[in-house]
Amino acid sequence: MKTPKKNNNGQARIFGIALKSALDPPVLPRKDSLAIEKNQRLVQATASTHPHENEKTTFVHNMPLYFEGHNSTATNGCEYGLSPSCNDEIRPPVPRGRCFDQEEIRSLVHSNHKMMYEEALSMETNSEQDLWLKEKRIKALQDIERHSSEQYSSTLSSYKSGSTGRMSQDMLEPSGFQQDSLQSLSSRSVSKISESMMGFFDSHCHLDILFQNEQFTGTYSDYIVKHKQNYPDSYKGCIAVFCKPFTFAKVSMWQKLLTHENVWGAFGVHPKNAKEYNTKIENYLISALNHPKVKALGEIGLDYSDRNTSSKSKQHEVFRRQLHIAYDRRLPIVIHCREAEDDTIRILHEVLPKNYTFHLHCFTGNWKSAQRWMKEFPSVFIGITNLVTFPSATATHEVAKKLPCDRLLLETDAPYFVPRVFPKGEAPRCSHPGMAIHVATKIAELKNIPLGEILQCTQANTKLVYRLP
Repeated sequence: MKTPKKNNNGQARIFGIALKSALDPPVLPRKDSLAIEKNQRLVQATASTHPHENEKTTFVHNMPLYFEGHNSTATNGCEYGLSPSCNDEIRPPVPRGRCFDQEEIRSLVHSNHKMMYEEALSMETNSEQDLWLKEKRIKALQDIERHSSEQYSSTLSSYKSGSTGRMSQDMLEPSGFQQDSLQSLSSRSVSKISESMMGFFDSHCHLDILFQNEQFTGTYSDYIVKHKQNYPDSYKGCIAVFCKPFTFAKVSMWQKLLTHENVWGAFGVHPKNAKEYNTKIENYLISALNHPKVKALGEIGLDYSDRNTSSKSKQHEVFRRQLHIAYDRRLPIVIHCREAEDDTIRILHEVLPKNYTFHLHCFTGNWKSAQRWMKEFPSVFIGITNLVTFPSATATHEVAKKLPCDRLLLETDAPYFVPRVFPKGEAPRCSHPGMAIHVATKIAELKNIPLGEILQCTQANTKLVYRLP
């Protein structure tokens, strides 16, 4: 980072650089050979014992993390987005300046806040990304005015560690000199910002099974048009999960679904199909994983329910095999776990680093179980389905209410779990990705927070887990 030039408003410039650095979008780690050669120093950020412990590599988005242009031996975590007390929790690295102490922050905040705010308002916005960045900076500066410098230093630290997401709605409401300045923002700009922030993804659905059940033979675009009354404008896309082995060979079928701009894929052999796993199926699986729009391996795991006819030993074998494939490719995984929590956690620890990112799909356990998963795996994201809309699902209600937003994913598991929001006799036979909005609405109600906050954080979480553009 270049040293800022000395001038009359030098302090403001320094603080502006620090704030800009804290709020700039994350830079994903490079994984090409040049980056590996250029960045020799790696950071080891997990103390767990696993087969790859000696590699001494930190994982972000399940890729080795190489710090460009920095020495990896920092005495505190702020330079790399790591809190000194964060243990194994790894957050994406972001470009940033030096860390400021309390006195510097207090002085700079009080003396330069208004000028910084006016600079943020005058930012040129030539793209949606510019609009997004402008809004984030405005919100941060509103936060400065609203809180004391001590409180803000903590907020700034959270931004610098990668938690750039969740601001409550009241922070968007201007006060004082901000009111006049905010009026200069055009309604078109505000609309575009709002649309970008409030979109949602269905992080887990089965389009192949949905189309089969409804005997639909058109494209996914055709399907959306047919069901447009239940696809809100804020719908941004979905992760289509293919977990029945016989579909892997139907390349034209699943490629047709993945041609839709906002559909991405995940492939893996479901534990109920473990007995079908063989070399031929594995080859088809690996071939599918090579597709550029396939973002994860799953759903895989263990299922000890009575309806599963695959033996436990076979499930263990297939689960381990697929975990190794995912690790070799640094792919996120999608976990299915039914009545098999102890064994699933044990095998995950045997094969993967503790901080490996994965999606714990269709979580139906209680809050104690959710806490255990988050403690065991710092990078787990928990998927909540439309089961949360069922009045009888009290355990899921508690989990949805208490689960931190930065661990939450919305999912429909379509065509299953039709939301309980339709008048009697009018509920459709199948759910679809557009119905993930009902999951968000119910969770917002349970948490007593604005719906927009749920949509914003889950959109960011889905993009993080599945590395979406």
